Amino acid sequence: VPFVITAFMKAGVSLSCLMRAETCGYLLLLALASQSFNFVYILVKEAVNLKPIFELFESPFLKLTKKALNTRPNALAREVLDLLHFCGFQLSSNEAAQGQFDAELLKFVLTEELAPIERMCRLGYCLLGLAVREQVRLQICFQTGLEAISAEQPAVATKARAQQPSTGQSPRPSAIVRKLAAIDRRVLEPHFRSPAFLTFADGLMAKRAFVSMRRVVEVHPFAFHAYFSQNLASLEVLLLDAFRLRHISLIVDFAMLSFPAAGFFARHQAEIDGVLHHSWLANKSWMELGLLRSEVRTWSFPSFFHRTRSRTDAL
Repeated sequence: VPFVITAFMKAGVSLSCLMRAETCGYLLLLALASQSFNFVYILVKEAVNLKPIFELFESPFLKLTKKALNTRPNALAREVLDLLHFCGFQLSSNEAAQGQFDAELLKFVLTEELAPIERMCRLGYCLLGLAVREQVRLQICFQTGLEAISAEQPAVATKARAQQPSTGQSPRPSAIVRKLAAIDRRVLEPHFRSPAFLTFADGLMAKRAFVSMRRVVEVHPFAFHAYFSQNLASLEVLLLDAFRLRHISLIVDFAMLSFPAAGFFARHQAEIDGVLHHSWLANKSWMELGLLRSEVRTWSFPSFFHRTRSRTDAL
């Protein structure tokens, strides 16, 4: 880059001319391609407004980004992407503009090379869009990873989160799922609505495998919302029975899975109030009442006592 600038200046081109958008854009692209941070820094600081440059040279900047993603080793790609982020370059939210990087990003996902993905997200790439467009190809990876996570023992899960993949190690679907969720957990949401995951969730619920379900919720707090929505009526019957039987562990398990309890309490308020008054309070089930208060955040005891004050005062 310095030699190019020197050549221009020797040819009689003024420095102010080099700072025009149409000229500065070429110099910036050249500095980025050569990974020359010093000259990228100078050009960024000297350019009055980078937005016209990015608009004028949108196609070359996109080509540079795509070329960086296909560069080996990945360290070189990361440097170029970091420089683009430093410049303030952002990808268009247009689906066509985003979709041209899907092949490269999908490859990185399936090989557990997530550093370039994280950098692309900083540039405005939407992982949720990738998940929607490539749902079929990602389904096996995501489902295998979530099933592995649900089956992990606590010590194994801790070790898996801390362990870094070694060179030549096969990609681990559970690690891919966790790392992608850490970058943008929305990437998993289309899969949570898929038949494969809904069937998997139904199997876990049938076995009352709440510990396994909680491991999935650790990855995404609303992992089972689509399943809950699809089976709301039967699950509410189950939860009502738990209140009648003072089965507090089941109620707490539902709360820990982010079951949409606010709507449930609103729809069945009178019945739940009656059960709590005539069964829980009447039998002095203080432990169950304490757990309901501390673990089920959507339940309000002040509101309950206000609604039933005439009855509770008589106890």
